[in-house]
Amino acid sequence: AVQPDTGGGTYVSQKGDTLWDLAQEWYGDPTKYTVIYQANAAAIESDAKRRGKSSSNNGYWIFPGLTITRP
Repeated sequence: AVQPDTGGGTYVSQKGDTLWDLAQEWYGDPTKYTVIYQANAAAIESDAKRRGKSSSNNGYWIFPGLTITRP
């Protein structure tokens, strides 16, 4: 079985990524997407606004090329 990632470092988001999927991959639990969002909220919100969204909708909108800190 694949061992869940223990965190640390950064990740550059790719086309098709979601925080839900990253949480599943990194922690083995997709509901931990909030941990990723909370650690990266400023960057996620800034990137969403730069791309014409009013907000990221609590991390729903993430875009390719965004550097995410892995909590």
